[in-house]
Amino acid sequence: MIRPVRSRSLTHTHGQYLMICKHTLGSIPLLALAGWLCCGGCAPDPKPFDPQAMQHVYRERATENVTRPLGALPLTLDRTFLVKRDGTQPASQPAPLPTTAESVGPVIRMSLRDLIQLAAINSLQVRVANYQPAVDENRVLEAEARFDPSFFTNLNFATQTILSPTPNTGTTSSGTQFQTSTLATGFKQNLPNGAQVQLQYQAIQTITKLPSATRFNAPFYESNWSFQVTQPLLQNAGTEVNRARIVVARNTQRVSLLDARLQLEKTLSEIEEAYWQLVQAESELKIQETLYNQSVDTAMLLQKRLGQDVTLVQTTQNNAALRGREAALEEARTRLSTFSNAIKRRVNDPNLPVAGSVVILPEDQPVQTPIAFDLAEQIAAGLANRAELAQQQIRIDSATVVYKAAQNNLLPQLNLVGSIGSKGGDASFGHAVDNNLFDNRAQEYSIGFQLDVPLGNREARAIFRRTQLQRLQAVDQYRDLIEQVCQEVRDAHDNVYTDWRRMQRNRQYLYSAEAALSAIQQEQDVGNVALTPDFVNRKLNAQEILAQARRENSRALTDYNVAISALERAKGTILKYDNVLMQEAPRVDGRAHRVARTQD
Repeated sequence: MIRPVRSRSLTHTHGQYLMICKHTLGSIPLLALAGWLCCGGCAPDPKPFDPQAMQHVYRERATENVTRPLGALPLTLDRTFLVKRDGTQPASQPAPLPTTAESVGPVIRMSLRDLIQLAAINSLQVRVANYQPAVDENRVLEAEARFDPSFFTNLNFATQTILSPTPNTGTTSSGTQFQTSTLATGFKQNLPNGAQVQLQYQAIQTITKLPSATRFNAPFYESNWSFQVTQPLLQNAGTEVNRARIVVARNTQRVSLLDARLQLEKTLSEIEEAYWQLVQAESELKIQETLYNQSVDTAMLLQKRLGQDVTLVQTTQNNAALRGREAALEEARTRLSTFSNAIKRRVNDPNLPVAGSVVILPEDQPVQTPIAFDLAEQIAAGLANRAELAQQQIRIDSATVVYKAAQNNLLPQLNLVGSIGSKGGDASFGHAVDNNLFDNRAQEYSIGFQLDVPLGNREARAIFRRTQLQRLQAVDQYRDLIEQVCQEVRDAHDNVYTDWRRMQRNRQYLYSAEAALSAIQQEQDVGNVALTPDFVNRKLNAQEILAQARRENSRALTDYNVAISALERAKGTILKYDNVLMQEAPRVDGRAHRVARTQD
């Protein structure tokens, strides 16, 4: 079972409890053991499921959020930035933009490393996936238990009457009556080579009453023991066939371990992607705030010069752009909160529930240096590390084991059956036991063969053909997975280089947009140009182009960092990339479980 070292696994604890019960079983007296078996063993009832208690912390933390009032839709034009302002300053300054905390809620800055560590410890999606290896481990024990010895006891009481005709009349008399009490006890076990062995002791008490007698005679005791072996010689012969279920169960557990690893990789990859998108969202929020402030500054300038070289055309033109940028600002704030919620949903830190009001903001800056990846090395790494390929190899091994077992079932059943034992009888039970165990005057043994040949054998042939096709199918699936891994690694590799080249182009786009707006602003500052509608429009367009260039630059930077993470996931090395180790930790029952932890 994969579990974080700092978390507590319910499955792990439950396994410890079961093991304690198993160790103490040997000191329980026979009657107590019978009571233990009748009561279902030492396993306690599961803790009652309380959905309300689980929801309580989320309901409580949800009250931290402040519900902002929703104003009515405006029915008239807001003329705040359309009226003339006298003096060096406007009569009423526009309200400053709220801070990020004021606009999206209380914030906390966190590094990607911290979030990765919290996810490795607390992620519920990973924890849910971690239960399956423990479940499959117990299925391995179920398969192995087929070869555990068992103790049996049979107690039987029977009455039998033998009727016989009388010599004179030929009518049926009352007959001879027998009362028999039989106690049989012993051990039996299936062996890994297919043999079945049984050691049995049997004690029989027989009481007889003849037709002419008025009461039963003294009891006669019979004591015997026997040891019997049934060894298959063709079908079901050999450890490979009889341990097939165990091998398949262990392979299933190995597949589920890799499934848990895949879920951990998926969770960490999603957190990385959401983190860099969060970086981009904060950058775009700042870009939109800058764009809005530029519109406000232009509006205030136009208001001062209204009636000189500025008319209502220019002010309404700028006011329309300002209101559009104001609406986009609200959308940028919501997008920031959305990515924060996506991260909290995957990290599952109890101190940062999704229902809480705290918004996560990034602390790290994205990588802005070129990283060269050799494509051949990346494909080789993907073929060596991808969990899906390892899973398919295990499935092929299971299909091969099942195929060989089905091939064995085509053989007829030929069993060698042998037994040895002795009997002893006497009117005294003690003498009967002595005669049986020490005198051995009535020794018995037998040896023989049992042959069973199904005519047609269509079921076994159909099963064999099915397992043969399933193995071929699994091999072709492995070949298809190789193609898939190569494609994913190649695409991820190409995306890294494409995003880097896009960053180079966008950086020139950004510099060009800054130069264009700077030229317009210099022209305005020098005072050589009138604030005509065409000039205002050119300035607004230059501002939008610069904002878009900044957005594209931020998006390309985000995509580059996400592409690097995606390449590591495509290679199957995302855990190493994030410094997350999966190693085996011993349990109290000696079985090893895998542990996920982050390196310091």
